[in-house]
Amino acid sequence: KKYVLFPQGFEVLRDINYGDPEAMQDNNNKAMVTFEQAIQCAPSDPFLWNQIGVFYLRQEHYANAKEAFETSIQLDPHYFNAWSNLGECSRANCQKIKKKLKFLP
Repeated sequence: KKYVLFPQGFEVLRDINYGDPEAMQDNNNKAMVTFEQAIQCAPSDPFLWNQIGVFYLRQEHYANAKEAFETSIQLDPHYFNAWSNLGECSRANCQKIKKKLKFLP
């Protein structure tokens, strides 16, 4: 399958997904604008939805990440990375819940 790549947003996406935490924080707003523009151009691109999920996962916005990964999987049920990332999202969310439960009386 061919996936759409947006050269004008590639540097922002690269920094978000592979950069250091400071670069990620500085580029969050730029990344969201880039993702929104990309989704308008290619709403059925599973690679793009997976990247959005990764973006949310790294910010610990698990509900948004889960939704993006599920959209990616609906668009391409054989897209392994989206399945893998959905599993990681569930694992991370469970870890977060377990930590919160430790502090309950």
